[in-house]
Amino acid sequence: MSGHDSVTKISHILNEPVNEKVMVQNGFHESSKIADIELEIQERPSIKQWESPRSAVIPTSNHNFSPFLYTQFKSRGAAPFAPETIKSVDLVELPEGVPARVFHEKTGLFYQISPHSIPTFILAKKELPDPIKFYELVEDLGSVYGCVKLKIIPDADKFTQLNVDVDRLWFKARKQFFNSNEFQRTKIVDFYAKLYNFHNKIKKSTLTRIPSIDKRTLDLYRLRSCVKLRGGFNAVCEKKLWAQIGRELGYSGRIMSSLSTSLRSAYAKILLDFDIYEEEEQAARNNEKNEDMVESEIFRHSNSRSRDEEEPLHKKAKIHRDVFRAGSINHEFKRMRDIKHIKGFPTYFNSLTEFKLGYTQSTETTLPGYDFTFWENGMEIYDKSKYETKTSPVYNLRQYYEKSLAVFTAIVAKFGSSYPDLFAKHTTLPQKEFERLYFHLLSEHFIDFEIDTGLGLPCSMRSPGNNSSNEKFAIKNILDQWNLDNIPLNELSLLQHLDLDMAKFTRTTYDIGMLFSCQGWSVSDHFLPSIDFNHLGSTKLVYSIAPKDMEKFEALIARGKSEWDTIQSRPRYSTSDDELKSFIETDFYKSFLDAEQSADYSNTGDNSKNSFPEDKIAGNTLHDGSQSDFIFEPNFILANGIKLYKTTQEQGSYIFKFPKAFTCSIGSGFYLSQNAKFAPSSWLRFSSEAAKWTSKMGFLPGLDVNQLLINALLNSNNPVLRKKCRDLISNYVVEEAENSKKLGELIGTVDVVYNKLNYIS
Repeated sequence: MSGHDSVTKISHILNEPVNEKVMVQNGFHESSKIADIELEIQERPSIKQWESPRSAVIPTSNHNFSPFLYTQFKSRGAAPFAPETIKSVDLVELPEGVPARVFHEKTGLFYQISPHSIPTFILAKKELPDPIKFYELVEDLGSVYGCVKLKIIPDADKFTQLNVDVDRLWFKARKQFFNSNEFQRTKIVDFYAKLYNFHNKIKKSTLTRIPSIDKRTLDLYRLRSCVKLRGGFNAVCEKKLWAQIGRELGYSGRIMSSLSTSLRSAYAKILLDFDIYEEEEQAARNNEKNEDMVESEIFRHSNSRSRDEEEPLHKKAKIHRDVFRAGSINHEFKRMRDIKHIKGFPTYFNSLTEFKLGYTQSTETTLPGYDFTFWENGMEIYDKSKYETKTSPVYNLRQYYEKSLAVFTAIVAKFGSSYPDLFAKHTTLPQKEFERLYFHLLSEHFIDFEIDTGLGLPCSMRSPGNNSSNEKFAIKNILDQWNLDNIPLNELSLLQHLDLDMAKFTRTTYDIGMLFSCQGWSVSDHFLPSIDFNHLGSTKLVYSIAPKDMEKFEALIARGKSEWDTIQSRPRYSTSDDELKSFIETDFYKSFLDAEQSADYSNTGDNSKNSFPEDKIAGNTLHDGSQSDFIFEPNFILANGIKLYKTTQEQGSYIFKFPKAFTCSIGSGFYLSQNAKFAPSSWLRFSSEAAKWTSKMGFLPGLDVNQLLINALLNSNNPVLRKKCRDLISNYVVEEAENSKKLGELIGTVDVVYNKLNYIS
């Protein structure tokens, strides 16, 4: 590795920009030691000096956050948000006998395993080997179970690897819910129709349009759910939570002074009387002996229904009992924005942009060469998540943790009496009861609020550095081989040979969730192995499918989608057809559509101007990089002959995910985890199959396998790796040589130029 590459790699880890002047001054070379880095750090201002109010400048990297997108941090007198104060929740599984303790010959270590679980190694931190070496040693287990768990015995400081300033981290979350996007919209339309009928037929008031705040139509459904979650209108007023609710509605900090007043006034005018009316109606319904409720109770005990002819079609379908759809749980494959744009794929980068002449759009006075979309010169610009819209809620970790506590409290209040064993202790939840409640919510849709979740958040969103007072200790942690920021470019990872990282493989991502936050079933991009570390908070329940059953599971997803589309293709509104027809002709409904336009991620895609509709990839709804939003009841998966395993991921534990393994995770409370991908030499045997699978699914490829093999062959000093690359690429080289010869015979002399940005064609 050259001196330039060495500095670039260290700078990438430290998340700071690098220039030639810095390299000359520091004089790093290949044999640089940690002591040299520590000596340089000692010459810099200390972190305490940076945090001092007298300090003129706080050193930050302009690549870590965009002040135009997120609310900026402001120092206040409040105590800092300490990870030690977080109330975590653990999932407890009643063991089916004593877990077996098995000796693993390749590692020379013992692991524990229970029925339907995955191998779990328990080690002290000082006993940890290199992460990629450990992965390759346990690959025989991963090929069977799909995942391997590594649990670290906690030491004095449990948060040493949390290289995040928890007080400065801001992020946008996606809104998840317990039904499909189509039926969630049906639920929202029903709400607006009821609200309109209440004001115009019962209250006899004139409500023609939905009010706007900051030139954006107010999302009344989301506003009401946020207020009800906090205990209602009076509770929000007493606790002065209107500003926080405004952030959860996606409003930025520039209007916070007037936002609280506007939200409170809008709620009092439009929703407060409606809430009282709904509560009275609900109380009246509870006093009646509803026949449907009686039949539902009979079904609960007898598992049969006596009035199938009156049951909705989607309730009678057998697959409905075992297959569910949950909104916005999809895992996404990241790609560079410009390549997606050129290739005609939908892009979402401009979903947060407010278009203004002279700024985002050029005019006759614009300087030549000005390009608003080219934000960071010389760096890869990746597309935004399709779920990040102008109305996406904005949080810092403290606010998100408080929201997670409110969600947990609301669910306990609603289901505590029905699930007494589950909530007997708020710090531990029985795993079986936890799963039972989750799938009950998916089938009945009893929750009136969304589960806000951050999935695949970029590592660049965090504030730089670690606030440790011991700088030598902080540097040691930054350069630790088990620091996930270092794993993608580990010396044993082939990702170091990429010419251009078009799929964000070399950068880690964060997941931030709460109770019932879910990441849907997904397989790793290009079948790359990955490692997930739970830094902070509560336990996650992780499901995995054996790699050998990947094709079976894909067939199950396809069958579920086909049956679901047939059964639930038509939305079912609770509002009568006549009322619905009259409602959609009103200006109130049109203003609702305006609010939906800015909130609906499906409308934010910016298709390429260089392509036509007939050029788009057809026949595959997942071509934008999103995977499935289906959730399957575990016994249903097993009944279809598919091996399913599950485990819990506590704070301080790693989960290694192997090629072709489908995984899914559900949170039991507030958590913060980090994920990194890597490419060991053993991945090469999956590389060609992964490229074909990516093409089959209609995804935009994230890397050129052949070019990666050539780069490794030319640049690697590892003879074993070079031989693997030579064997894999030899057939390809022969085929290309024959094709070039035939082309030359047909056309004549041809200059062949390899376009690395257009290999996808």
